[in-house]
Amino acid sequence: MLYKLRKPVGGHSMELGFPLKKTELFQSSHLNEIRTEVGNAFCSHNLQLRSGQRKILTNMKRKVFASSALVYLDYGSPVIIEPGVMNDFYIFQFQLAGEAQVFSDGRRHLATPLSASVLNPVHYIRLVTEENCRFLSLKLDRLKVEESLSRMLGDHISQPLIFDIALDMTSASGQALMRNILFCFQELEMTSLIQGNPEIMERYEEMLIALVLHSQHHNYSHILDKTTSKPMPRHIKRAISFMADNIEHKVSLDDVATFAGVTVRSLSNGFREFQNKSPMAFLAEIRLEKAHQMLVKLSANESVTAVALQCGFTHLGRFSASYKAKFGCSPLQSLRKYQRLS
Repeated sequence: MLYKLRKPVGGHSMELGFPLKKTELFQSSHLNEIRTEVGNAFCSHNLQLRSGQRKILTNMKRKVFASSALVYLDYGSPVIIEPGVMNDFYIFQFQLAGEAQVFSDGRRHLATPLSASVLNPVHYIRLVTEENCRFLSLKLDRLKVEESLSRMLGDHISQPLIFDIALDMTSASGQALMRNILFCFQELEMTSLIQGNPEIMERYEEMLIALVLHSQHHNYSHILDKTTSKPMPRHIKRAISFMADNIEHKVSLDDVATFAGVTVRSLSNGFREFQNKSPMAFLAEIRLEKAHQMLVKLSANESVTAVALQCGFTHLGRFSASYKAKFGCSPLQSLRKYQRLS
């Protein structure tokens, strides 16, 4: 069996069975060569040995299908990996052994075999690995993932899709995702019919994308869950689109209802049913999400005040209080935390 999740006797970690047994192995002890080859698999990045480390022996295997890839990677020594903002793809990174600190969007996640990581393309990424650290990474094309989500929602998405960074591998959904990932790649290795048929490979890719969208929480999960159980009315979709397109402008409840083509009462009832909040509370939430995304990418010549105004907040005190209530820190603290990591 290709996939096995096992817990060592007396231990507190789990380890995944080794995949891609028939795939060609890349091995190198030269840092520049490793950086180039791993960059070809993912993107250009900074790679350096951690302090006190002198030797490295990296093993990598990669299996590509459609626009996606599964990559096994063992650096052979503690390293610091800094791809920055990846832009074009998501990475679902499963820890086969060891631990790694993952810094993303001003947050820190300790990745272990019990808790995988999701790296979002719009966030600045930095990883610090420990001894005996081995990864299995699923790379998914950003455009395909976001297009799939738009089809599921029945409308285009107005903000980037952001997954939660931590993926619980002890949960039923986490283990189901891993089983299906490894099943797909096992079939790719064993069946020449699939490898030679782009249409079949795209169907496998679509299945994996659907799985990650439904199994891992993200900023559209609350909408997707409603859509799955009951189609969202057109006027609610129009209202959400209008809000997203006018984040920086002063928008009233009447403005939203007029654009959606319904009464204020119908709009409010629809939002309570499908979003579990009022229209204006929903608008405030997407404004805060936008402000957070801007703060972690803020350049030296911009300010927190400018971000607040660009996101439609005219009262800076209320903005700061709402931001802290949602993200656990003030806008300025979030900015400083990100700058320390970058």
